[in-house]
Amino acid sequence: MKKSFDDLVKHIKQECKKHNVTLKIGRGKTVKLDAIRVGGYFDSESRILTAASKSTHFKTLLAHEYCHLTQFNDKFPLWDLCGDSMGKIEQYINGENVPDIEEAISISRDLELDNEIRTSKLIDEYDLDIDKGLYIKQSNAYILFYNYMVHSKRWSKPGNAPYSNKRIISAMSDKFDMDYTNIHNPEIIKLYQEEGI
Repeated sequence: MKKSFDDLVKHIKQECKKHNVTLKIGRGKTVKLDAIRVGGYFDSESRILTAASKSTHFKTLLAHEYCHLTQFNDKFPLWDLCGDSMGKIEQYINGENVPDIEEAISISRDLELDNEIRTSKLIDEYDLDIDKGLYIKQSNAYILFYNYMVHSKRWSKPGNAPYSNKRIISAMSDKFDMDYTNIHNPEIIKLYQEEGI
């Protein structure tokens, strides 16, 4: 029998306290991370884990951000590289020339893939009131969005995140078995462009 979502929240609070991390539950549909609005984040430098409570994806966002904390605590090899990579992605979406942007995006994408796999395991353990197959489709939409950023040079538009776009979700696998490494996949580029992501 699965544990309840409240059990997960209790566990996350305990882990945050244990690792000196502040848990902040945002009161809106998004939370602010530097210059962009996001559903949630874990920042190992400021030691903040947050998720937007009014998001329709609150439960999975909280689980997802908690799994980033587990990556940090487990010393997952891409974690330290990802800080630099995310900085380069931010420069890129702000219009700067970043020569090694594909490598930076690949590092961040692969970190997210590992994290989504961790989150799907929490779905097996806790009742997050979500269809796991649907969650993996949404995860795949988010992971492949990193590749699309090479072309779009921007973050997704608020209200039209890839993981909430029905057409994009329907084109995704319900398993973690897609070709994540093809940054220039024309079918994915066309799909994300047509959907205005």
